[in-house]
Amino acid sequence: MAYADLLDNEGIKSQYLCVIEPRRFVNSGWTNVSGTRYTIDFTYGEVTVVRVDNTVATQASSSTLSDGDWYFDDNVIYFDDSSTDPNSGTLITISYEIFLGTFDAHFNRDPLDSTSKVVYYSPLIVSSPAIKQSVSDGFFGIFPILSSSINLSAVTQELLVHLYDSSFNLAPIKIYHWLDTLITANVKLITQGLCGDINYNRDAISIVVFDSNKIYETDYRHSTDSFYDFSTFANLDPNFEARPIRKVYGVVDGFIPVNVDFVEVAPTTSDNRDWLCAKPASNLGSVSTTVLSSPSSTTTRTYLTSADGFRVGDSVWIDSNAGSGFDEFVLVTAVNKT
Repeated sequence: MAYADLLDNEGIKSQYLCVIEPRRFVNSGWTNVSGTRYTIDFTYGEVTVVRVDNTVATQASSSTLSDGDWYFDDNVIYFDDSSTDPNSGTLITISYEIFLGTFDAHFNRDPLDSTSKVVYYSPLIVSSPAIKQSVSDGFFGIFPILSSSINLSAVTQELLVHLYDSSFNLAPIKIYHWLDTLITANVKLITQGLCGDINYNRDAISIVVFDSNKIYETDYRHSTDSFYDFSTFANLDPNFEARPIRKVYGVVDGFIPVNVDFVEVAPTTSDNRDWLCAKPASNLGSVSTTVLSSPSSTTTRTYLTSADGFRVGDSVWIDSNAGSGFDEFVLVTAVNKT
């Protein structure tokens, strides 16, 4: 029976699988095999990404490597880069997967792909994940946000090597629900998100999980221009001098940008008009009014080449240059997320 059919059966065995992808620095302990080729034992999990100074290296299909490649097999990472000595202080970041379950199982690394590598799921999930759904106003309109938490056993201390030496901050996490016999057809992905806060005591570990879309409700510090100052922004609101410049993604409820055209006394209609949260113009949208040739526009629908900053439900003024007399507000009904 398929997963959807099994949901109607009362008393059927219900279990969970979880795949988490933390990161850790591996900047020492590499063994030079020959030339620029290095190896290192890595027993923490299945390696997914190797980054060299935040640049993603190329994954090879075998241990026969070209320059800039890496390969993982049988708990060994193979790495070859003519410009990098991994023991010399170059920042090597390894992303890897760990596998957890409510029941110990040998199953596919991707539970939805029966051809993927078989791995061991440690039985450390102690209770069914608590999953909640809400609705948020996002950059592309209204979408559901899932938040949840997962409780793990710390009694065996198996996870401590990950918690102490790896980063779970915004680490990808997937939670699967499976019913009856553990086969691909009986498994469904129910949560795909990012790890949040981790609470740990002697017996238990709790990880907050939030939906990947929720990252767009957050503002971040700008990585290039760290702080507002008058040398960069001559007309800066003095209340924001030396405060960090924020980079905002999507729609952040309650966020107020900084006034860099500040005039407090006797302002005119041209003052107090420039507000920003990153570099000037870097956060501004643009609209090209060139209509796409395909699909063709009709009397009831107009397609635009781009509509940065538009959301479903926005009201837009259409000014016809064809003399048709169609000059009025219309509603945005769809936005291409790609």
